Amino acid sequence: LSVYAMNGAFSSVYGLAKSSDMQRLYLELGERKALSRDVNGKEKLPEASYNVVMLLLESWPAEHTNRFVTPHLEALRERSFHALAAVADGKRTHEGLYAVMCSAPNPFGAGVPRTGLDRFEYRCLPEMMDEAGYDTAIFQGTTGDLVAEFAAMLGVRKSFDRHNVAANHPESNWGLADSDLYAAILSEAGRAEKPFFYIVNNTDTHDFTIPEEFGWMFGDETESGREQSVLYYADSELHEFMEKFRSGNGLPTLFVVTGDHTRMKKSSPLSEHLVPLVFFSTDGRFPVRYIDSIASQLDIAPTVFGFLGGHAPWFLGRDLLKEEPGLALFFESGSLYSVLGRHVTAESLKSHGITCYTADLPWRPAAHGCSGAELAMGDIGAGEAAYQQEMLFSGKTEDERRAAPDAEALELQILDSDDGLEPAGVSGSLRSFLGTAGLSGLWAAAARIAEGGSAGAGGSRR
Repeated sequence: LSVYAMNGAFSSVYGLAKSSDMQRLYLELGERKALSRDVNGKEKLPEASYNVVMLLLESWPAEHTNRFVTPHLEALRERSFHALAAVADGKRTHEGLYAVMCSAPNPFGAGVPRTGLDRFEYRCLPEMMDEAGYDTAIFQGTTGDLVAEFAAMLGVRKSFDRHNVAANHPESNWGLADSDLYAAILSEAGRAEKPFFYIVNNTDTHDFTIPEEFGWMFGDETESGREQSVLYYADSELHEFMEKFRSGNGLPTLFVVTGDHTRMKKSSPLSEHLVPLVFFSTDGRFPVRYIDSIASQLDIAPTVFGFLGGHAPWFLGRDLLKEEPGLALFFESGSLYSVLGRHVTAESLKSHGITCYTADLPWRPAAHGCSGAELAMGDIGAGEAAYQQEMLFSGKTEDERRAAPDAEALELQILDSDDGLEPAGVSGSLRSFLGTAGLSGLWAAAARIAEGGSAGAGGSRR
C-alpha cells in the first residue's frame, strides 16, 4: 500500500518493533480465563436488500450529544434504535474503523496499520458486503491516506476524499467542508444501480472551523465552547444531508450513526471513550428502541449483519437486535476498563490495583468500594482482553468465536446462580443486567473471589 512507502526495510523493522511493544502490554494481564463461547452456525453473507450508510462521525463524543448541542441527532435518536452510548475502542479514526468493521479490538493503545499486524489477513464487514453484491466505498473529507488505504485492505473498493471531490466551500485545516462531502455522497447514491455500502468520515468536527455567517453558538472563548459550537454546526449539516438523501436504486437505506472516537480531555476516562450509537432505516423496519446501557463499537457489525440476514461467527460484538450489550473493553493510560451495563472497573496493568465505578451519570462515573461481583466482572474482562489480544497478535481473529477456551477452567459459567452465595452489596441493576446478558453464573464465582467480603476502591487482586 502506498501509505507504507517509507524505506521498506525500516518499515518492516518499525512494524515488528511496534507490535512487540504492544504485545508486552497485554501480557501484563497475566494468566486469566476468558469466557467460553457458543459457536452459532457458519458464515452467511447478508442479503443485498438494503443500502447501508455508516457514518463514523469525526471526534463526536456522546457526552455532548444532547438536545442542546446536537438537537437534530437527538431528534433522530428518539425515533430510532439507540443505546445510551457505545465504547469507542481507540482514539484514532483507523482504530474506530477497525473496531466497527471487524467487530474486534485494536492492540492496546494503538492500531493495526503500521504495526506489523497489517501482515495478517482480516475478514471484515466491507469484504463480505462486497462479496454479497454491494458497491463499497469510503468518503472522507481529508486526504484519505492511512484510513483510506486501511479501508482498502479491509475490502473497500472505492475511495472519495479531497483529491477527487469538488470543493465548493472553504476548506478547514483538515479538508473538505461537510457540505461538499455530503454532496458527493448524494451524487453517488442518486445514480447508484446496485445496493451500496458507504463508510463516511466527515471533517468539520476535526478542528474548530465554522463558517463566519453561522456563528459560535456556545462561544469561542473556551475549548469546550468551541467544540460544542462546531458540533452544533456539524449537526445541522448532517441533518440537511439525511433530509436530502435519496438512492437511485430504489432500495431502503439503513443508517448507522456513531463516532470514530472522541477528542480532547473529557469529564472522565470513560467519557473519553463514549460515542453515540444510532440505527435508523428509511422504511421503518429497524425497530425503535432505547437500550439503557453502554454498548460497544464491536456490536455494530454483528447488528448490521444480523439485520441483513448475515452471520459471521468470529465477530466479538453482539447483535443488539437479539441480545443485550455484553462486556465492553477499552485501554486507557495504562489501565484496562471493563464496562457492563453502567458498571465499570479499571485495572492498572502495572500494579493490578482495581477501581470500581457506577456510571449513573456516564460522563462522570462515581468511584466506590468494589463488590465481589464487580471484582469478578473485572476479572472476566481481563480474561477476555488477554484472549482477544492473543488472537490478534497471532493472526487468528477469525478463530476468536470458533475455538472456545478450556471449559473446565471456566467455572464462572457453570456454577448455579441460585446457590445462595451472592455477595452482599451487589446492586439489583447489575444483578438484573448480568442475568439478561447470560452471565448469571458470575455470582457464585464472585463470592469465591471476594471470599465473603468486598475489596475497597484501589484494592488489588494480587
